Amino acid sequence: MSNLSTGEKLRRATQLWHAYLATAGVRFDLAQFLKDPALEKQVIDGALASGDPKVIALAIALPLVTFCTDLAALAGAMLVSRYTLGIAPEAFLEALPRAVETINFWIGIGKSAAFGFAVAFVACHYGLRVLPNTDSLASGVTRSVVAAITIVIILDAIFAILLRNVG
Repeated sequence: MSNLSTGEKLRRATQLWHAYLATAGVRFDLAQFLKDPALEKQVIDGALASGDPKVIALAIALPLVTFCTDLAALAGAMLVSRYTLGIAPEAFLEALPRAVETINFWIGIGKSAAFGFAVAFVACHYGLRVLPNTDSLASGVTRSVVAAITIVIILDAIFAILLRNVG
């Protein structure tokens, strides 16, 4: 059988498989199987399987998380200034735009989108290489986390250099 071409080997393997299914009482029609509408619904586009939705979702979700934490930080600062310094919330909100430029908020949102994209991209890169066993999963997760932290630190340094005169 080693002298056979790849196509002939595939045909023989297919014939053996059909013979096995026939002896097991299973009727298998490949043409009918490929026309099955249920199969068409199960077909996953390569881009969807590769993690594109996860990358896009994290690039959208991380700025939303950043926005919520910005609001929480401002609320906390307002409470602390109210009870420790005696500054009224109205005065705090009035002085806030003078103390902190609005561009800083938008820089934070933009950086968080970039970080979200980078982290999701790294996670998908390592996640698609994990084998179906716990050792591979553990080393894949460790490598992914280390790579993601490294990428975020590098990106943050790049942003710091590029935006050093802004805000």
